[in-house]
Amino acid sequence: MDRYGLDNSVFLGVTRLDPKLYVRVEPPHTAHVTGQLTGGAGYPLPVGSWTQVGLYSPAFLSDDPYSPYRFWGPGFLLHPEDDGYFDSYAGSAIRPLWSGSTSVEATVLAIEHDAQDVVTAIGYQAVTLTKGEDLVSPQTDVALAPVVPRELEFTVSHGSEPLVQDCQVSISLASSIVSPDFDCSSLGTKVQVPSGLPEVVSFLVRVSASIRFRDFRLEQMVPADVSSLSIVLPADAPIAKEPYADIVGASSTLVFSFVPVSAALSSVEFCRKAFNPAGMRVTACDWVYTNEPSIALSKLLELGLELPAGQYTTWLVRSHAEAPNVDDYLAPIRRIRAFSSEVRSNYLGEGPRGFTYE
Repeated sequence: MDRYGLDNSVFLGVTRLDPKLYVRVEPPHTAHVTGQLTGGAGYPLPVGSWTQVGLYSPAFLSDDPYSPYRFWGPGFLLHPEDDGYFDSYAGSAIRPLWSGSTSVEATVLAIEHDAQDVVTAIGYQAVTLTKGEDLVSPQTDVALAPVVPRELEFTVSHGSEPLVQDCQVSISLASSIVSPDFDCSSLGTKVQVPSGLPEVVSFLVRVSASIRFRDFRLEQMVPADVSSLSIVLPADAPIAKEPYADIVGASSTLVFSFVPVSAALSSVEFCRKAFNPAGMRVTACDWVYTNEPSIALSKLLELGLELPAGQYTTWLVRSHAEAPNVDDYLAPIRRIRAFSSEVRSNYLGEGPRGFTYE
């Protein structure tokens, strides 16, 4: 549930006695980090250039497992008027926050961009964060060096078939794109990525593809020193059955049914227009995860989902290859989500189906 109660996740069919759910709360440990950047294009930076500085540590995973950046903690930007000094408490910068041990290993990572947002220099420094302590220069100083590119051979396939429709990939380091979106519809694509990164750093690879009216979304963390990467998209997609588009039904009889993908958890998304407490019109969504091939509207209303009568609501079904069922999805050992895969049918181009009920 979000803080306004507009977006909710519901898990049906849970039988395990130790499900792990994540509640976004502020972690208890913090530290103060300051330091100095040198090298790269030099400081102050040239006009239009900027540098992103942040802390990178597996310790941050437990605090926000659904973050697209995974290991990326506090981040702050240096602009042309700055002298290379960074301070984790300055301005709107985020403090390093973590849970668990009061002392954790981290890496100060600095990524320099030119005026075209191309990554031109990278530097890093290993540090130890200790709760309540100041970490200062010269322990935290980072010397940036020009990026030396290397080739990464990248293959995306759908079973034994090469992709023949839209396929786009982006590769990120922390929250910086290091390889702009490229076409992955042909086999054996070679792209340029930075070399010489520390072992603890990973790339975040995002794949978006469409094949025969099926939409694929995949995120995967891969080591930054990987030389080749082969991603195989799921062979199957869920198929929505009833209700069909724009139907008006009764709350007691309306049932959402679909053909699930074998060995993949299914979720059904219900979205509607709503107003947040600030009076802004937003899209509110509920995600219902289930092991069953159908969900009755009456069941959802019993659970208290906000699906108002007479209001137009859309629904679509997805499959999640990283877990075969609800219990596995909620297992404590799935604390680190370094992989997620999602596929949905786009219903011959019609998009999500809409319904209202009386």
